[in-house]
Order: sequence, then C-alpha cells, then structure tokens
Amino acid sequence: MREISFNNNNQKDINKLLIIIFMVACFIMSACSEDEPKDRSELIRMWVSAETTETYVWGDDNHENPIECMQVKYSLDGAWEPMMFGTIEYFRDRLRLR
Repeated sequence: MREISFNNNNQKDINKLLIIIFMVACFIMSACSEDEPKDRSELIRMWVSAETTETYVWGDDNHENPIECMQVKYSLDGAWEPMMFGTIEYFRDRLRLR
C-alpha cells in the first residue's frame, strides 16, 4: 500500500479547496433564504372629525404658515390629534361614497 503524505504545498491546496467549498455553501444557503419582506397590514379603528384644524410645520416658530389638517383620535375617549391629509392610505370618507 502506498502511504499518502501531506507536505506544505498539499496542505495549502486543501485549505484553498475548503475555503472555496465553504464560500459556495454560504452562497447557496443565502440564496435559498426568504429575504423578501412580507406584506403587512394592520386593522385599526380611528375616529376622524368632520372639522379640520390648523397645525404648523416643525421649524415655523413664528406660526406664519398654518397648514389645514384633519383631526383624528385612536380611542373614543382619546384626545383629538392633528394629522395631515393623505396620511391614511386608502382612506375613504363614508359620506362621499353614498
């Protein structure tokens, strides 16, 4: 039987081969993972007032440029908060749909 001996050059070649195999395995494992973000939706109940209010953008210290916005609250006994128009995606006013 023939004896196999590893010299320094053979060991370097084996190390290079193991590194390549490891890199290919990492690439295959990362390609198979599901990194795509899932669509997320959340159903919340909000109250929107028929009356609007005015608010000011951050940095308008002199209150020179008021912006009209809607009033919303997140609970029946909560406080009204200003919210810019168009903030609620897919919001439809029930009165307009009739």
